[in-house]
Amino acid sequence: MGKFRIALLLKKEKKHNVKVINFLKKMKNVKLFILEGDSKSNYPEILNKEKFDFIISYLSPWVIKKKNSSENKFQKYKFSPILTKVPRIWVL
Repeated sequence: MGKFRIALLLKKEKKHNVKVINFLKKMKNVKLFILEGDSKSNYPEILNKEKFDFIISYLSPWVIKKKNSSENKFQKYKFSPILTKVPRIWVL
């Protein structure tokens, strides 16, 4: 089996970005595409051109387009911290 292609969408300069990136880089069967942006960043064109096995969004400024969401093989995850310090995970 080949490597899983993962698009990791992050908001720029968030304190946990490095932890998330390092965690995913430790996985041997992963090819990671890191996309960081802020509210002024354009939607990443690579999401329109490439197919990914997983799309992981952590505080990302972008809303994943339905076209990209339906073309990927597996689940899409969105992580968001809340005030109670318990992160929320949505399966899209």
